[in-house]
Amino acid sequence: MMNDVTMMAAVGGRCRRREQYLGELRKVTRLAAGFNLVDLFPDSRIVRALAGAGGSLREARATHEKIHGIMDDMIQEHLKAMKRGGGDGDGEEEDLLGILRRLQRDGGLGITLTTEIISATVFDILAGGSDTTTITVMWAMSEIMRHPRVMQRAQLEVRQVTQGKNKVDEANIGGSLH
Repeated sequence: MMNDVTMMAAVGGRCRRREQYLGELRKVTRLAAGFNLVDLFPDSRIVRALAGAGGSLREARATHEKIHGIMDDMIQEHLKAMKRGGGDGDGEEEDLLGILRRLQRDGGLGITLTTEIISATVFDILAGGSDTTTITVMWAMSEIMRHPRVMQRAQLEVRQVTQGKNKVDEANIGGSLH
């Protein structure tokens, strides 16, 4: 959910490949999270052979290419949507991609914003946002679990607000959880 919220803030709600991008982002997180002996001995052919690093390196490269391909499509899709809507991305509810596209068009940063720079910037924000959000939620959940009285109060509040529904989204909650 947090990745989805971060994604919507970055590229808006008009992204048809959002699920595919988030899936690739999860792969990147998984690939980056593990310990790899090859990181310690990058020149060792034996270590690479034993660790199977060729496969993980190929997987990392393939995932990197997929992510940038998807982001390029999202940038083009975003540009088309801006043109169809007649807007120039200067609206109140502008997303990050719209702002970067406007800065690319108008200049004024001292550097030229290429599509590659925009793609990398959005990726960094999404990757950073998903990682820190996940860590924060995990920390909060572990703290709640350490305090059974607080956990009971939280569970009661959630049950009262959701009223036994199996599927709940932000619209159902409406700021009711305090």
